[in-house]
Amino acid sequence: MLLQLIVVGVLLYTAWCYISRYIQIQQVERRVVFVTGCATGFGNKLAKRLDELGVHVYAGCLTPEFADELNGETSDRVKAFVYDVTKQDTIDNAVNFVRRDLNGEPLWAIVNNAGVPAALVPFDWTQVEEYQTVLDINFMGVVRTTLALLPFLKKGLEGRVVNVSSMNGRLNIMSNPYGISKCALEALSNGLSFELKPFNITVHTLQPSIFKTKISSPDVHQELIESSWDKLSHNMKREYGENYLKEKISSIKSFYEKNTCSDLSKVIRAFEHALFAKYPRNRYVVGWDAKFVLLPLSLLPFSIQFLLIPFMQKAAGLRDVVPQYAVKE
Repeated sequence: MLLQLIVVGVLLYTAWCYISRYIQIQQVERRVVFVTGCATGFGNKLAKRLDELGVHVYAGCLTPEFADELNGETSDRVKAFVYDVTKQDTIDNAVNFVRRDLNGEPLWAIVNNAGVPAALVPFDWTQVEEYQTVLDINFMGVVRTTLALLPFLKKGLEGRVVNVSSMNGRLNIMSNPYGISKCALEALSNGLSFELKPFNITVHTLQPSIFKTKISSPDVHQELIESSWDKLSHNMKREYGENYLKEKISSIKSFYEKNTCSDLSKVIRAFEHALFAKYPRNRYVVGWDAKFVLLPLSLLPFSIQFLLIPFMQKAAGLRDVVPQYAVKE
């Protein structure tokens, strides 16, 4: 009897999870959403998709050229402007514009999407300034934007904050600034979820695997690795060797070419659900490899992860590159 009850309970829960995915909030077209990082990639695609849905969008772009281009490709519902998450003057300008444009109406959601990659290199290749730069954009940019715009969400006593994290935030296996910034973002999102609950504001994170954006460009990663190499001391270069540099670049480029998904619509659908579903999830793991490989791996004890990850890296195309100094004669 107990087993039958468990089976029925599991089936009912599964059915509810499936059905609830398609239940949306009412009057989506009346909602107003602020999105950062709309020059390219996820943010650009999301702004255009929200425009199709009839949603009013404030779209932050890094340069005037990107803002003008997005305004030209969308309806009057999308208002794109220069927005740099590291510069307080552009944030202040955006806040003043939003205040005037809303004219007392509340903001429905903030989408913290802006971000930059970091060089996938050993820890001792990384300069302190690189940590500061990446964290300033990927983490502090979220803090600045959310602090500046949160009063507009509180005004309506409801709303959403959607933060674009990464599977690196759940399962980080490198010391580079990008993964560290996403771990910090996950912690911030957890804390905000509790603190904003009294205002009926929910917080959601997207944890996509590798999708075809500038952040996952093989050429961009080659440039980042070469830039890190150029800053090394002569002794450090001797320790690792020129061959290490060549093999590292080849391995990273091969990895991204082999594992990058070009279908950004999967991520955009996750954004839509986080923004407008009546029963949104706290976290959205996006991508088959993320769901069926990285997510289960993240739930294992670290000692088991430590044993399994090297084999999985090889299967994904990442070669084991050894520094010249560590090679035994």
